Amino acid sequence: MTQSWIAPEVSEILEGAHTQAVGLLLDTAQAARKDFETLDQERVNVLAGMDWCQQHEHWDMFVKYAHALTDFLDIRGYWHEARLRLTLAIEACQALGNQRIEAALRHNLAIIHAYQGQYTEARQEYQRCLVLWDLVGDKQGKGAALAQLGSIFLYEKSIEDAEPYYLQAWTLLEEVGDKQGMGTVLHSLGVIKAMRGNIIPAVVCFEESLRLKTELDDKQGMAAALHEIGLLYARIDRGDRARECYEASLELWREVGDERGEAHTLAALGHLARSTDLAEAWRFWRQSLSIARRLQMPIASELNHLLQTENTPE
Repeated sequence: MTQSWIAPEVSEILEGAHTQAVGLLLDTAQAARKDFETLDQERVNVLAGMDWCQQHEHWDMFVKYAHALTDFLDIRGYWHEARLRLTLAIEACQALGNQRIEAALRHNLAIIHAYQGQYTEARQEYQRCLVLWDLVGDKQGKGAALAQLGSIFLYEKSIEDAEPYYLQAWTLLEEVGDKQGMGTVLHSLGVIKAMRGNIIPAVVCFEESLRLKTELDDKQGMAAALHEIGLLYARIDRGDRARECYEASLELWREVGDERGEAHTLAALGHLARSTDLAEAWRFWRQSLSIARRLQMPIASELNHLLQTENTPE
């Protein structure tokens, strides 16, 4: 029997039942927003709920789904699905006139572009975010967008262009008391200092970032800070301390299910082991490459080249 043969009142009842079921799936997605294991188990169901909202033009609910699922789709590497659904949600926000949520979703879309090395697209989205955050008067959102614009320049190794964005971001985030954002900016300033060869000031930045992230129980932020501190120890030939930091970082990445971070730290462990145990280095690099290929990360080509040119361990 097709929908056209169902009496109007029955059709309304079915529509209401579907809406209620999709609403319950949305509740699941929102409640488990940071519980990526649960969302992975329910991924097919919650995405089906989101698709139903699109098909039936329940745009307000569709946007709520996108907002709830964006971190999960990002961290788990479901980037194609994330881009597609975020783009649709952004269009829905424009139709609904919800500039605040549109800015947040554009911010997340830009992050995904950046992870895949699409820096021009990422920069364009962050610029749109800045306009929207100004329109709604959100200093915290503007500070976060400025920091991410700085990160785009940092990815491109243009530290002189990156630093002013971070300093502008710091001013805004400190003004609103956003410790999470401040910790992220400190981390990035630490990267700049490290790139300039200022090891001790860089360590100070990363340790202060680690303190703030620990205070907030931000395990991803903690993992990132520990990774960078490990890199600095490796640069001054403190391999023992570097390994401790990498292993602590790796444990946190795995705990939160951040495979992107895991791939970077596995690669760093490989670089650290390169001069002392080539077989172990290869093991770390292969693990990293497996993740990087699946997530289409820019470091995949670097690791592939390394494994092709490095002497094969006996």
